[in-house]
Amino acid sequence: MKYLVLILQVLVGNFVLFSGSLSAQQVSRDSLNKLIEQAPSFTIFRENYLITGIPFNEKPSGNNSDIKFQISFKQRLTKRALPYNTYLYLAYTQKSFWDVFKESSPFRDSNYNPAIGLGKFLFKDSIQYGLVSLTAEHESNGKDSIDSRSWNFISLSYLMFFKKDKRLLIRVWYPFGYKDNSSLLDYIGYGELSFFWDLKDQRMKFNITARKGASLDLKGSIQLGLFYRPFNLSNQYIYLQIYEGYGENLLYYNMLTSKIRIGWAILPAKLIID
Repeated sequence: MKYLVLILQVLVGNFVLFSGSLSAQQVSRDSLNKLIEQAPSFTIFRENYLITGIPFNEKPSGNNSDIKFQISFKQRLTKRALPYNTYLYLAYTQKSFWDVFKESSPFRDSNYNPAIGLGKFLFKDSIQYGLVSLTAEHESNGKDSIDSRSWNFISLSYLMFFKKDKRLLIRVWYPFGYKDNSSLLDYIGYGELSFFWDLKDQRMKFNITARKGASLDLKGSIQLGLFYRPFNLSNQYIYLQIYEGYGENLLYYNMLTSKIRIGWAILPAKLIID
């Protein structure tokens, strides 16, 4: 966690740098409306991936190496825009941690995250420059007794486009109903910053997500992702992920995780509401 403050400063520095020369992605209002009408209602939401790896702060073994995978999709509930040009959708994301190298290969934890949201594309002079969404979400690990972890929250997201290849996502949440893990916010805080950068004609992608816990110390997390697309006309990527910090999963949210993993990912199309 000693690098958390430094990387947060880099994120803020990028925001200040690009905010002076903000330009929208070149998608007009009419073109976007046609894309929405033609797009399937059921699509990928966040990244879908299967990755495996080892810790980088201790000697790797079958007890501390694992497989991590995420499944995420959404269903748009309205074909046409609602009042104020908004769209209603359902979403579901599941993140699982599989101790495949242990005897009997148990799942250490799985986190289930259903949501219902309202999204709105933002335009300036009929050109899209961002989008905003408001969602009601639940997340839990499906366990009982002392291993039960769950919380509910309202989240507000604002995605801004910088030039053609850079985006900044600001996401904040208001939590409620998390008595099984009352110290959760000390480790994950009240929001996150994500920075996305498309490289080499989207053949490579880079992203970073940072959280700062609500406590006064350096609790929080940083997740770095590097994607490489080996084939043309595909949304499939080789995915390298580095995670440092707390709150990677709900069961052990208060335990430090330092992992490097690699595998395969399927990314959503550009047209998203998140």
